[in-house]
Amino acid sequence: MNLLDTSLKDVYIISNDPYADNRGTFYKYYHSDSFSSVFNGKFVESFYSVSHLNVLRGMHFQLSPFSHWKLVTVFSGCILDVVVNIDKDSEDFGRFLPFYLKAAHQSLLIGPSYAHGFLSLEDSSVVNYLTSSVYSQEHDSGIHWNSFGFDWGGISPIISKRDSTFPPLMDI
Repeated sequence: MNLLDTSLKDVYIISNDPYADNRGTFYKYYHSDSFSSVFNGKFVESFYSVSHLNVLRGMHFQLSPFSHWKLVTVFSGCILDVVVNIDKDSEDFGRFLPFYLKAAHQSLLIGPSYAHGFLSLEDSSVVNYLTSSVYSQEHDSGIHWNSFGFDWGGISPIISKRDSTFPPLMDI
């Protein structure tokens, strides 16, 4: 397991090295000591979703004091994961990065200053994420998936009513 910097502060790719034998493959995708140089907290909740092809989930975040770190891992399938900086006081406000994540090979560690979302590129993509704070409906928020300049590839995504009503990035 290797923690790799990206061009955005507090966004890291984790390379999950497999162990394979005659039984199959084994991955370790989280070890607290490996993350301690960038994330000194702990994960307190775990979620997973199963998404059909072209489902877009996002762009989600939680407001303070429930903002959180998130560790995203694909267990099955493939996704296009996108993070965008939502900290208006940051010189990187509005900057985004896309990541292609495929079944267990890599994880993505995302800091609290980012909205996060993903597009399922395969049917039945299973995505797991750990969060460093509990879910708070009162602090749950997001931005519109098509409001920050990222080109999703001309798709017509399957999206929830809630996600389609989020405000644009510039209005948060």
